[in-house]
Amino acid sequence: MNSVDIEIFLAVVNAGTLTDAADALFISQSTLSYRIAKLEKDVGMDLIERGRGFRTLNLTPDGQKFLNIARHWMDLVHETRAIKYKQQKITLSIGAIDSAQSYILPPIYSMVKHFKETIDMHIITGQSTDLYAALNNRYCHWSF
Repeated sequence: MNSVDIEIFLAVVNAGTLTDAADALFISQSTLSYRIAKLEKDVGMDLIERGRGFRTLNLTPDGQKFLNIARHWMDLVHETRAIKYKQQKITLSIGAIDSAQSYILPPIYSMVKHFKETIDMHIITGQSTDLYAALNNRYCHWSF
């Protein structure tokens, strides 16, 4: 069992038919059927009712139970990817008085926006006493 097989299972459930799921995934119906059969073998239970004349998809009772597990699995995959993505970002926190915010920092913001994929920028504006407190409490790392 792997994430691809579970994604295919979820696509079948969402599409309602094997044909529509195969079209949505840009794979052949035979490939889709093979992957679903492989998943069923891996989990040791039938997930989808099969038979002639079925126009719509029906999950078996085990398939209904597995649907919750499959959704949870994909949530965990997405959370894991988010952790990896978040670790690759640098956080830049800037504290500035209003005049510096308006007149000095815009060129810096323009440069930083080109790196928005790798830099999370947090901007704090306020009076200098507020900014010193933010700096001391590590809410910002750079202050004007």
